[in-house]
Amino acid sequence: MSYDSIIEVLALALLEQANEVGCLEVLDGFSQRPDTEIEVSAPISEEMLILPLDKQEWPEECAPILKESGATTLGELVEYLNHCAASGKKPNVSEDAAAAMFPALIAFCYNNADTDGKGEGWQPTGNSNEYQLAEIFSNDTGNIRVQGLPYGTYLVVETTVPHDLFQAEPFLVSIDPAQDNNPWGAMATPKDSVMTGSDSYQKFTVLDEEIEVYLRITKIDEETGKPVLLPDTAFQIYWLDEQGHYRYDDKGNPKLVTMTDTINGHLTKDVSTFYTNAEGILTLPEKLPLGKYRIVEVSGPDGFYNEWADTAGYENGILADDADGSYYVDFEITTDRIYQATGDKNENGMDTLVIGENYFNHETLGRLTIRKTGEVLANWKTEAGALDPWMTDEAEDGNFIYETRPLAGAEYTITAAEDIYTQDRQTDNYGQRTLWYAKGDVIAVVTTGDGNADISAFAPARTKATYDFLSVIHDGTIGEVSVTLPLGSYHIEETKPPYGYVGTADSYDVTFAWDNQLNDVVMAVSIAKYDGAASAQRFEVVRSKDADDDFIEQQTLKFYNERERAKVGVYKVDRETGKYLAGAVFNLYTADDIYSADGKLLFVAGELVATSPESNADGYTYFDCDIPIRGEYYGSSTHKDATTNSGNYIVKEIRAPLGYYVNEKPNPMILHKQKAGCRPP
Repeated sequence: MSYDSIIEVLALALLEQANEVGCLEVLDGFSQRPDTEIEVSAPISEEMLILPLDKQEWPEECAPILKESGATTLGELVEYLNHCAASGKKPNVSEDAAAAMFPALIAFCYNNADTDGKGEGWQPTGNSNEYQLAEIFSNDTGNIRVQGLPYGTYLVVETTVPHDLFQAEPFLVSIDPAQDNNPWGAMATPKDSVMTGSDSYQKFTVLDEEIEVYLRITKIDEETGKPVLLPDTAFQIYWLDEQGHYRYDDKGNPKLVTMTDTINGHLTKDVSTFYTNAEGILTLPEKLPLGKYRIVEVSGPDGFYNEWADTAGYENGILADDADGSYYVDFEITTDRIYQATGDKNENGMDTLVIGENYFNHETLGRLTIRKTGEVLANWKTEAGALDPWMTDEAEDGNFIYETRPLAGAEYTITAAEDIYTQDRQTDNYGQRTLWYAKGDVIAVVTTGDGNADISAFAPARTKATYDFLSVIHDGTIGEVSVTLPLGSYHIEETKPPYGYVGTADSYDVTFAWDNQLNDVVMAVSIAKYDGAASAQRFEVVRSKDADDDFIEQQTLKFYNERERAKVGVYKVDRETGKYLAGAVFNLYTADDIYSADGKLLFVAGELVATSPESNADGYTYFDCDIPIRGEYYGSSTHKDATTNSGNYIVKEIRAPLGYYVNEKPNPMILHKQKAGCRPP
């Protein structure tokens, strides 16, 4: 017989019974209510009452009743129908809907009944002649009752563990006919067996131990990713509620985890502060129960910045809940986590479990600032009492004005003046500390900024992984560059001057050191300048953010560069004899507009700039004028300032020596970097 035929026969049979005793009375038999008066040959189990109704598709006609009842489980639906019967209330549905509901309920019950190994009954394990009973769940009182087991020995295994508990150890159950207290039932009866009826059950108490674990904290160097091999980093641990907020003690303060200190043997005491060992590891002396916690560092190791201690708010040593720190580690002990088993057993024979958390600190860094200055074209100044060029054809007495200002584009190389170590105290196979840089290594090549960007190439010969914690501190200051460096000593020298300037041999040695856990970025403790004569200064350790303007100015490495100057000289010679001639006078004109560094137009193209004295007996004369040379960006930019000046000039003779004609042919010249001056052909 097919499944559909069975359902049809069963539905018709029960429907006939329902017509005699009442539909709801028959359904009430399926509910297994304690007060039921109707017995049905195939009642459903209590577990079926909590089955969700969406486990099967219901006929469309049943939709109104399901919606009106609001039921989500079989038990809730039956209770609703029983209530309607008891109160005389009829569901506000059609007769077709009522007629469709009963067979649908029968089908639902049959589909989920313990029939022919289906549902909750015996299931093959895959091994020959071996079966297992499907999972049986405890009720709201924690009890499970199994009846009708055949005689024999059974293994009971906890397959679904209640939340936040350990799995119970498996145990054996023996059903022996020789024992008077064995239960009996009709679930399975071995052939030729003898059963003795009894109302007693074998009772077993199964212990599920609550999860408790040891906490292990490892202090980690954020830059290296390795444990910090220093002892006595101090931690405290706060209790948190389910929402991740502090729990409070009886005094209204955030509640700390307190345990018995067993390190000192018989001198035990309750403590709330715990310390790492020489390997940077802390294991709490006692286990923590399930829950949420917060780890904070109250005292950090040498060479590192303790962000919690710097940012958390305390009042008389008590954490203010409205002044929390900016860095901490929150964690939760829950059954969903994977724990490390130590291999040891506790007093109940359970594995000892450990949960590991890492706490990171940044290494303290030093701040280095370099400033480059030099003269830039600022203006033109005419001398008082100068002659009018319109009357004399000679230029007014005057000169270009240059001012000392910060300069962009100066390149500096920073090298290690000593071996510079990581702060984690890690060592190699030879016991040598791990190096960030060896003495003489190039740390960075930096370039002073132009107001838009500061340029740096850290450790160009090394991999990025070894220096990506270093940074350029750009504040938009022209002619400066600031960088962060690991603690240690460095040598700084100029390796490329800005365009149009002469390089300098000046150099510096700078040392950075640590003195407390609030050091994130520190200023130098020693600065030595080498400019022909060595001079050194010593300082206290000062945080960069706490340094005032005067202190920052003291610590700025200052480099000054002379600009390349243009001195234009002219020789007057006899064309035929080559003899140098005295008494010639020349004018100097600009071929193009001349702008100051600020973009001020100083001279228009073709304008007279300077007039020379008469040539001397050697035929030589010059323009006593500090003429600007070609700018770095001439021809590559339409911007108008000193960097785009052409450096193009024209020399004309205005008075010839006695007995000679004036040479009216203009003599062009170009003044640019490392190529200043002109000599006529």
